[in-house]
Amino acid sequence: HLARAFADEATAAGVRVLRGGAEGPNFVAAYHAWRPVIEALLDVADTGDPAARRARADAAFAAHDLRRELAPLLADVIALDLADNDFTRQLDPQVRADNLLSLLTDLLRRRLAGAPALIVVEDAHWFDSASWSLALALSRLTGGAAALLVLTARPDDSPPPARRELLTHADAEVLRLTALSPEDCGALLGARLGLADVPASLARRVHDWTSGTPFFVEQVALALQEAGLVRRDAGAAVLIAGEQELAAFQVPASVEALISRRLARLSPGALLALQVIAVLGRPVARDELSGLLARIDPGLDARGADPALAAGLLVHPPRAPAVLAFPHALALKATYEAIDPPIRRRLHEIVATWYEEHVPGDMASRVAALAHHWSRAEVPDKALRYLGPAGEQAFLAFASREAVGFLREALARADQAAAPPSPAARAG
Repeated sequence: HLARAFADEATAAGVRVLRGGAEGPNFVAAYHAWRPVIEALLDVADTGDPAARRARADAAFAAHDLRRELAPLLADVIALDLADNDFTRQLDPQVRADNLLSLLTDLLRRRLAGAPALIVVEDAHWFDSASWSLALALSRLTGGAAALLVLTARPDDSPPPARRELLTHADAEVLRLTALSPEDCGALLGARLGLADVPASLARRVHDWTSGTPFFVEQVALALQEAGLVRRDAGAAVLIAGEQELAAFQVPASVEALISRRLARLSPGALLALQVIAVLGRPVARDELSGLLARIDPGLDARGADPALAAGLLVHPPRAPAVLAFPHALALKATYEAIDPPIRRRLHEIVATWYEEHVPGDMASRVAALAHHWSRAEVPDKALRYLGPAGEQAFLAFASREAVGFLREALARADQAAAPPSPAARAG
């Protein structure tokens, strides 16, 4: 919330704002956290048409004097229909990775020259290795790039080397968020529910229940409303619970458990829509959600998610009224883990099939997601089709940790496949 509010203030002040973010712990495609930023800099974010994206990327390369022979390398990062040329085809993996990082850094430097810009990339604790490398490269830029980089991340006792280096950068400033005080809990509760006056005793209870964790406070606020302890009267929220009712109100020990309890109050259709988004693992456009739900039941569409939206279990991201997302990573995690394993596997299969049929031109930038979904669907033959390329793609981007993860998963799935790969395929 703080990062988004800061970005909104910067936009209102006329500062150019670029936003990105990691999609979750399971999406480890190289540079995935930077995709929205890269697409915005190439002016391709608002179109899915392959020809239009290629033309706009060509125009950006020409306008900003970027090395056109390196353009095919971008197809490893975003959906861009550019085949390798004679130059990129002969690059060995290390040189290819170095050239891709250099190209992305140059793109940032040239597009950010002149007017000030703010780059906000959230959930850095889920960065892949390449995304950390680009953040570090951006911090080292000199010569005209007037940009402020804001990264949000959870604490990490064993941070990757790039994160450690960023934290010790001469210009770095680290803002560590502490727990809310009882008074702050009361203020947040009041703001979330529209209560003009929150009794100090309730604020203290909420603080005790949540330990001052902001997202937990918000979920408690919504649970109080669902339990009928807060109601609307003439357009204003009114607390109707006394001390006895509040003492009897049970709050689970974790926010995940509270979300699970709130999920049980949803209709089957709303819960299914929420489960599909949780399996997808990222924000989803309404038309995309409708397409996925129609594969389960032709009578279903994105309107099924509206009760979850009204309950605050889904939100619209900033300036994206046609997109649905979880309000917090913990809400996604709790929803995903509450899905029965057979249903979860089936939903992963539906998502993977949808990707194969609807985004063939985007396959290079989605190969990691396809590997993930087919693996979670426990369809080893399909998983093997993408795990190898996903590992190779990560290796080419010099994301060694992610490459090892994909290839280990490929070896595990190979033993389950109907037609196990040959020894040469397993080795290569």
